[in-house]
Amino acid sequence: MPAIMRREAFFDLVLEDALPTLEQVITDSMEEFPMEHEKIFNVRTMSTGIVQHTQVSGLPAVPSVGEGDEFPTDGMVQGYDKTYKAVKYGVIVPITQELLDDNQHEEAFDRAEQLGRAMREAERISAAGIFNNAFSTTGPDGVALCHTAHPLAYPGAGTSSNRLAVDSDLSLTSLEDAITLMRKTKDQAGKKVLLRPRYVVVPPELEFLVTELLDSTSKPQASTANNLTEVNEVNAVRSRYGLEGCVMDYLTDPDAWFLTADKGSHKLYWFWRKQPATSSDYEFKTETALMKISARWVNGFSDFRGVVGTPGA
Repeated sequence: MPAIMRREAFFDLVLEDALPTLEQVITDSMEEFPMEHEKIFNVRTMSTGIVQHTQVSGLPAVPSVGEGDEFPTDGMVQGYDKTYKAVKYGVIVPITQELLDDNQHEEAFDRAEQLGRAMREAERISAAGIFNNAFSTTGPDGVALCHTAHPLAYPGAGTSSNRLAVDSDLSLTSLEDAITLMRKTKDQAGKKVLLRPRYVVVPPELEFLVTELLDSTSKPQASTANNLTEVNEVNAVRSRYGLEGCVMDYLTDPDAWFLTADKGSHKLYWFWRKQPATSSDYEFKTETALMKISARWVNGFSDFRGVVGTPGA
């Protein structure tokens, strides 16, 4: 990561000449911290302002055919549609010549730096919103992202669940239940998808608990609330799956947690129409620089498969 420029870099510059340096400060400030959601979401670039996803059902298991019997005819049906429309984000911050004249370079630097941080804040809030609303906001199939009865498009296929039947706090038992539930996920025709989990997504309050659950060599066993001890048994979750914890700082429910499959096995998307970009303008009459940062993106989910969640007990 490039070093963030300090005020010494533009001590002797007039404001108009300092603008490229201030723009670099904005860019550098956005690279300070990892964006956890980038390892969860399928990140794509939009060629237009709208992306449309349309599902088809697939077919159920092939039936047996008796000797001399006619082969049955079947067909796929249309599933559920999802439309993504890019949203514009941006803000402008003024910086005056007086700040430089009065040796307030640090304040000019801070204003530029805060633009980058504010953009990253918006991205993190947007990403976490998918999980924060996972039990309330309806998706393409008419129910929430995490639900016990997602309707399947193929006639007679029934439903599929990706929410624990009994909402449970994070523990070894509930994690094993979530893994089993993900393995039982059905496609639109009712066939098992055979998904494998990759990440356990948690709020900051569960960071240390999820680390103990996933990294303990021996089987963790609860002794007190959120305090685990090891017993002389294999930690099957670690042995079989090698799950990784993902802490999202902007999850609002301290008890909610989620299991996600790896990219390519789920339909959580982050679409960039325009990556964060800086620009500036100088108003000669007022000796004021206008520093702007803007971006366009949209994120969401086209399908529930590859995600299991619970709001906690």
